[in-house]
Amino acid sequence: KPLNIIDFIAILPFWVQILFGNVHCPLAFIRSLRLIRFFRVVKMSKFNSTLQVLGSTLAASTQSVYVLLIYVSLTCTIAGVMFNQIEEHENFSTVPRAAWWVAARMV
Repeated sequence: KPLNIIDFIAILPFWVQILFGNVHCPLAFIRSLRLIRFFRVVKMSKFNSTLQVLGSTLAASTQSVYVLLIYVSLTCTIAGVMFNQIEEHENFSTVPRAAWWVAARMV
């Protein structure tokens, strides 16, 4: 299919750079083909009703999402304080750094 060929040509500069290093030929025009890939995704209007249902569901559950984010942030902060006090590792040297470590592991 033609769109598969466009996809292949769009990612070709990435692989050329990986395999051959910094090549001095202008590959910017090939990189512009990535826009075609983007417009192909935008063209998926047949899923419009599904996206509307997803959007309305997320809009209806914003309060629950806020509560979840508050619980996660409190858990990260409390665990960060505990790790900061107990552990002697450089990842836990400050409370924000320890809380970030916990958040990165939770997600």
